[in-house]
Amino acid sequence: MGRPRVVVTGLGMVSAAGCGKDAFWDTVIRGESGIKRVRCFDTSEFKFHNAGEVTPFDLKDHTNRKYIKFIDRITRFTLAGSSLAAKDARLEINAQNSTRIGIVFGTMYSGWESLASFERAMAEDEMKKVSPMLFQNIAAHSPASQINLELGIKGLCSAIVNGFCSGSDSIGWACEYIQGGKADIILAGGGEELNRWIYGTFQVEKDHEPSAAQASEVCRPFDANRKGLVPGEGTCILVLERYETALKRNARIYAEVAGYGATNSAWSMGEYSTTGEGAGDAILLALEDGDTGPNEVDYICAEGNGTIPGDLYECRAIQRSYPESAQEIPISSIKPAIGHTFGASGAFNAAVCCLAIQKQIAPPTINCVTPDPLCDLNLITGKARELRVDVAISHSLSPGGNNSVLVFKSIK
Repeated sequence: MGRPRVVVTGLGMVSAAGCGKDAFWDTVIRGESGIKRVRCFDTSEFKFHNAGEVTPFDLKDHTNRKYIKFIDRITRFTLAGSSLAAKDARLEINAQNSTRIGIVFGTMYSGWESLASFERAMAEDEMKKVSPMLFQNIAAHSPASQINLELGIKGLCSAIVNGFCSGSDSIGWACEYIQGGKADIILAGGGEELNRWIYGTFQVEKDHEPSAAQASEVCRPFDANRKGLVPGEGTCILVLERYETALKRNARIYAEVAGYGATNSAWSMGEYSTTGEGAGDAILLALEDGDTGPNEVDYICAEGNGTIPGDLYECRAIQRSYPESAQEIPISSIKPAIGHTFGASGAFNAAVCCLAIQKQIAPPTINCVTPDPLCDLNLITGKARELRVDVAISHSLSPGGNNSVLVFKSIK
């Protein structure tokens, strides 16, 4: 008997492309960008002023809590995203099933703003002025724990902190946990918040400062004139479920999570391998795990972060892994639409794969006007492309060597 199948039955996201699955998908399919001038903090000290800031939403629409003023930015996103995902899955959590439902949440930074405020108070010997409620926000697992409290989930609660791969790895690890028989349903994904500390770390390298009218055109994955990544924020949560459990409750199924592969290039901290070997190994592991041949892949939702070395690394990995079909598989990146959401980015890519399978259409890589000749791939540019998508691949590739790849398949 084969291993248990795991399927996706719910999607919930909060992003610069909109709040909720439908708003997000409409934006990325139309080829629009949510990258604008930052409003949530002062950027006057920086050379760059744009990012994928989450569109405004009312948290009260997603929680009945009375003390939401103490909840930090990333947790607000995560509560909304998990609530939307649970509703999309029509998931009823009760005393009978709550211990068989879990959370696996990926993040690269979690609540850095809360941590910075806490450490600043310690340094200035002003701890007496710090609200005790601030402390609950500084741990990486805090958003995950808040989901448990909000939805009454009493099973696994875990946080994955693994760079850009965090969200993707949370999905892969959650699937393995379900396949091991320890849970029936897991909410998995990732989240990140924008703040001045993260923003200052990831300033876009460029020769000029674009005007506000050009803000949406700054992020250019695979373009010959790309200049670097643009930060983003948000949360994306997928409801993962045993196939039998989903059938029993007559749940809608987006796709099956068929394969997962993770590696490290062992190359250099903060840099990408020049060969594509580590990412290529992760792709091959995921394909093998998903019993999928390279020629069966219909679409790739790429890391495509718009950095010169990062995009070349990914292209070389694809060329290594698909020697006969690298130039045929349609590929696109959603980073120009929402920015790079770091630890959440893999979860957003996974959601795009699920929706591409359900809708039979893939979003474009906007702003890729002059494709880099070194990125000799079948790039979807300009507008969305209708496709037959039975197998979709999600890439998450992090500087420092971490690589995470997921395989999604239509249910047959």
